[in-house]
Amino acid sequence: MIQSIQKNEVKEVLPLLELMYNIHQVEIPYFMNPLESLDILEDRLMKMIDLDGFYQFVYKLEDKIIAYMDISKYEAHIDLLFPTKPSIILDTLIVHPDYRGQHFAEEMIEFARQHAKSLGFATMELHALTAFKNLNKYYQKHGFKNISNYMTCKL
Repeated sequence: MIQSIQKNEVKEVLPLLELMYNIHQVEIPYFMNPLESLDILEDRLMKMIDLDGFYQFVYKLEDKIIAYMDISKYEAHIDLLFPTKPSIILDTLIVHPDYRGQHFAEEMIEFARQHAKSLGFATMELHALTAFKNLNKYYQKHGFKNISNYMTCKL
């Protein structure tokens, strides 16, 4: 069952997010800073629960959290070349490795779609890094399309 995360569930989500950080550090160390500590991550999650326009969900199976997802609303901003409007972005989706390949991610994606529709959005963005080719193929298989490349640099 997919539901909004509760504050008393944050500690149970931390191992999933730590796994995500570790994967990113191995695959694309230039993109994400190393995880400072689980305490800092826990504090961030607790604060994010109360943020307007930020939605966190967990997938619970037999009272165990097996997946985490968050989506965020972004307001329109000024852009010289492209008119922008408010958008919603699927920021994070991670399924515990023991439960991958069992369609839980698909259920989470569909849930995110329905949630976005209920908020009045017609499209949803996903920032999937090109370094994860299999992940990009997975999301394309589920209706997402590549529209640009994401680039970053150190300052």
